[in-house]
Amino acid sequence: MLCTECGTKPRRKNGTNVDGTLRYKALCRACHKKKYEKTHAQTKKPHCERCGFLAKDPRQLDVHHIDGNHSNDCVDNLMTLCANCHRLEHAP
Repeated sequence: MLCTECGTKPRRKNGTNVDGTLRYKALCRACHKKKYEKTHAQTKKPHCERCGFLAKDPRQLDVHHIDGNHSNDCVDNLMTLCANCHRLEHAP
């Protein structure tokens, strides 16, 4: 399977399909990074949407996938969280 954006071989997922064939992601690493950065840059807010923390540096904030699916970069599925709230979101 080739990258749907640039036509190169995408990175391999961990594991195999039920029939024993390797599973591949739709995008190669470079195209995924471009898409991820573009989407998240457009949706990332300057504050935590949970606690209201106002970041002095954008690296203090994370983009959280609400449904847990990191392939779903739909704007409605993304939320800006501070590192603490993001950690709490993923805590058991």
